[in-house]
Amino acid sequence: MKNILLLTILLLSGGLYAQQTKNDSIKTQRQYFKIYYVYPHGKGNNVLAKANKGDYGLGFAFTFVDYRNFQLNGGIKYLQFNITDKSLSTTADNTKMSSLYAEVSYKIPVISKLTINPQLSFGSQDVNLGGGPFNVFGDSKGRQSGVVFGGGFDVDYELDEHVKVFLGGLYSLTRVHTNTAAQYKDFYNKLGQINITAGLKF
Repeated sequence: MKNILLLTILLLSGGLYAQQTKNDSIKTQRQYFKIYYVYPHGKGNNVLAKANKGDYGLGFAFTFVDYRNFQLNGGIKYLQFNITDKSLSTTADNTKMSSLYAEVSYKIPVISKLTINPQLSFGSQDVNLGGGPFNVFGDSKGRQSGVVFGGGFDVDYELDEHVKVFLGGLYSLTRVHTNTAAQYKDFYNKLGQINITAGLKF
């Protein structure tokens, strides 16, 4: 997590310098919202990585503030994992993770129509074992709530004046509370993952 945050800060600082030099003539287009697909993958020594396999995810975000090259976005994300080791997790078939989040990003124009966007995010997280997303639809065999922190970047390419396609990567860490023995708390309470995203910005 520290390495991802350090990389994001370096990219942001590098972008500030780049904006003052050769990229001054490249104009970034305003973004209003984005919709994207997610491939989730558990990472680290935790129950999400050791007892689950990423299935799919979907996300949607609005831009609330667009100032110079900074953006403040608010979004919704839904991820689903298939449980592969019920001895470490539960008798449910899957783990659903739903979040409401805020995201700060900085646009770094590279060449005409191509932009790199480092980003940091923070949100609330609902973890549902076997039930439906966002605490609705279906019976749950266990539900937890917590917070999620993330850092990463995406790269977008402008197809026309109002549409971009993008591909990105994000590391996130979810913290929840599980009643378990002290030696297992990190295994069940700190859920790391790397998500690959692809979608459209409008």
